[in-house]
Amino acid sequence: EQTQAADIEKAINERTAAILHVVLDPQPVVPLTQVVEIAHAHGIPVMVDAAAELPPVSNLHAFIDQGADLVVFSGGKAISGPNDTGILCGRQDLVEAATAQAFPNAGIGRALKVSKEQIVGLVYALRRFAQIDCAVEMCRWQELAQRMSDGLQGLECARAEVALATKGARPTLIPRVRVVVDAEKLGKSFAQIDTELERGQPAMAITMQPRHRELWLSPQHLQDGEEAIVVERLRQVLMP
Repeated sequence: EQTQAADIEKAINERTAAILHVVLDPQPVVPLTQVVEIAHAHGIPVMVDAAAELPPVSNLHAFIDQGADLVVFSGGKAISGPNDTGILCGRQDLVEAATAQAFPNAGIGRALKVSKEQIVGLVYALRRFAQIDCAVEMCRWQELAQRMSDGLQGLECARAEVALATKGARPTLIPRVRVVVDAEKLGKSFAQIDTELERGQPAMAITMQPRHRELWLSPQHLQDGEEAIVVERLRQVLMP
């Protein structure tokens, strides 16, 4: 988060094989296009960790369009394929070099092999994801988030609103519900709230930000109607 272009230049030497550019929180100070310019001037490829950078669907090719040589996406998360799968795309020669390290060869990737069933599941999930109308999904997520926010109104120790969470300096695309909790008035710590939610029926895992006294609810993987279950369970836990 503090790295400058000069720091990248200074770090490159004859042993540098590649530069890994992480698009996750916190947002890098040096943009990808500038990292690519520096790396390519030294004949070094750039690999982008874009594990959680979907949606939008356009990001499947956006980083390649910006000059990245390799891009890695999670097969789980937004694509909703098997959680222990992923996608490596980019320059053919580099993808082939990575493939040479994987099963059935005895390279460093042998221990990380995925099954044929997982590959089929990932391909199916990717094709489905690529056909999603992001605008329609965004409207549905907005509606789900609003229903959760509405259902959490009137709590004595918490207030809820629809908001966009931030990753570094950037807002995320997916509308979420921010729940600000007065833990002292509630008589429970954030750790206790987390434990109650995870051990309850049904179990719930949500983002906790105790420093900001916030809980964050994401509608991204909820089916229609499940938002009511989230509201009911959270209201139970947030009652003093």
